Amino acid sequence: MFDSLQRTFTNILEDTVAEAIAVPEEMRGKIPTDYGRSKGIAWYFLGGFGLVHGSDQTQSRIIKWASAA
Repeated sequence: MFDSLQRTFTNILEDTVAEAIAVPEEMRGKIPTDYGRSKGIAWYFLGGFGLVHGSDQTQSRIIKWASAA
């Protein structure tokens, strides 16, 4: 019984989601137009997230716990 619980707990602590970054976060400024009156700035990020599954994908679960209420 203890061995089964230990394996379950170990699986909980493994990575669930992987992040791939193509372009890290950066701030980009717009080239001013209209004699400098039209300006802009924006955050830019190019990447994504994906689920990491083991060999048995039918047993993979993710639970998001947002609050205690």
